[in-house]
Amino acid sequence: MRILVIGSGGREHAIAWKISQSKIVSKVYVFPGNAGIDLDNQLIRIPVSGPVSNQCIGKLVNENNIDMVIIGPEGFLVTGLVDYLKEKRVPVVGPTKAVAALEGSKIFSKVFMRDNGIPTADFEIFYDFDKAVDYIKGSKFPIVIKANGLAGGKGVFVVKTQEDALRALRHLMKERALGEAGNSVVVEEFMTGFEVSFIVLTDGRNIIKFPICQDYKNLSDSGKGPNTGGMGAHFPLPFLNENMLSKFEEEIVRPVLRGVENMGHVYKGFLYCGLMVGESGEARVLEFNCRLGDPETQLLMLLMKGDFLPLLENACREDEFSLSEVSTEFWHQKAGLCVVASAKGYPGEVLKGDVIEVGRQIEDDPNIKVFHSGTEILDGNLITNGGRVLTISGIGENKDALRDVVYEKMSLVKFEGKHYRNDIGLTEVREK
Repeated sequence: MRILVIGSGGREHAIAWKISQSKIVSKVYVFPGNAGIDLDNQLIRIPVSGPVSNQCIGKLVNENNIDMVIIGPEGFLVTGLVDYLKEKRVPVVGPTKAVAALEGSKIFSKVFMRDNGIPTADFEIFYDFDKAVDYIKGSKFPIVIKANGLAGGKGVFVVKTQEDALRALRHLMKERALGEAGNSVVVEEFMTGFEVSFIVLTDGRNIIKFPICQDYKNLSDSGKGPNTGGMGAHFPLPFLNENMLSKFEEEIVRPVLRGVENMGHVYKGFLYCGLMVGESGEARVLEFNCRLGDPETQLLMLLMKGDFLPLLENACREDEFSLSEVSTEFWHQKAGLCVVASAKGYPGEVLKGDVIEVGRQIEDDPNIKVFHSGTEILDGNLITNGGRVLTISGIGENKDALRDVVYEKMSLVKFEGKHYRNDIGLTEVREK
C-alpha cells in the first residue's frame, strides 16, 4: 500500500514512522512534513510548493497513486478534507466536516454533550462581550474561558480572579488575538481531579482503546505558565483501573457514537477524549478532539507492538464495521514517557532558524526515538522552524529509570532558547 500522512508535527512523524514498519506498506509519503521525514530513509517528504487546499491534496493523491490518507491535524478535518477525498473514493482516516465540529467548535461540542447526556462541566455560551463581562462579574472563581474555534491548544484560560477573566475576554473578543476563533466563548465551571487522554479508534460501531496516558499542557514545571499544545506525556497511570475504563467507554464514547449517528453520520477515525477524573473515579469531559493527540501519539506509537495499518484500513471502510479489538499482545507491556523541547517564545511568537545539534548517541537505544516537529534543513544544518521543535520518546520496564534515560537524551539536544519541562512523569497532572 502507498500511504499519505497529512501534517508537519511530531504526531505525523510518529504515525509515518510506525506505518513504515508494516508488512503491507510499500511507500509512506508525508505532506508537508518536517526535517525528521527528510532524515528517515523509510519516508518520503512532499514539501509545500504553493497554497494548500483540498484540491491540492487530491492532486498529490492522484500523482502518487495513494491507497489511503491519514490526516493528523485538526485543521484539515474541520475544513472538509475527509468529505472531499470520500467524494473521490479515496480511503481516508478521519471524521467528516460535520462530525469534526466536535473539535472545531467548543460551543457545538458542549451543546452536543448536554443533548446526549455526556458528563461535562456546567457552562454558559457568549457571543456578546458585554454579556460575557456581566456574567463574569457575578461568577465565583476559578473559572475556565474557552475560545469557540480552533486555537492550537492556546485558546483555554483558567482564571482565578475577575481581573484575569476580564483580561482573557478582552484578549479574545476585543483584541481578537486568536482571530475568529475568539469571536464567541464558552465560560465553564472549573473542574478538579486528574487529567487523562482517552483515545479510541472507531469504525462507528466497534472501538479499539489506546493506552490511557496523561499529557502536560502548561509550558513550565508544576503546571505554571500558559497553556500549550502539550509539553510531554507519560504512561501508565496508577490511579486508573479496568472498571473505570469500561465506564469511560459506556458513559462517554458510546454516547458520542450514538449522537453522531442521530445526526445522520457515522464516526470513523480517532476520538480523543480529554477527561477530568475525580477522586471517586467519575469522569467528565474537558474536550473532544477528532484526531490523535500530540504529544501522546509520540508515546503511543512506541508502545504499539503490532501492525497499525490493518486497523486503519478497517476503520475507514465505507459502509462496513470490520474493526475488531486487539489483544494485549498488540501493545508493549511497558512504561512510556515523552518530553517536548520547544523554541524560545513558545506558545507565542517564536524564533526560527537556530541551529539544532542532536547527539548521535540519542537513538543508540532501540527503546528511544526522536520525533521532529518544528524542524527544517537549511544549508545542511538542522534548524528550528516552529514552536514545539522535537519530542524525545521512550519505553522501558520501569518509569523512574526510563525518565532518567529520556532526560539524559534530552540533554544531548542543543539549540538557542531550548525549553522543556523537568517534571514529566514525576507527578500526575492534577487540578485542585
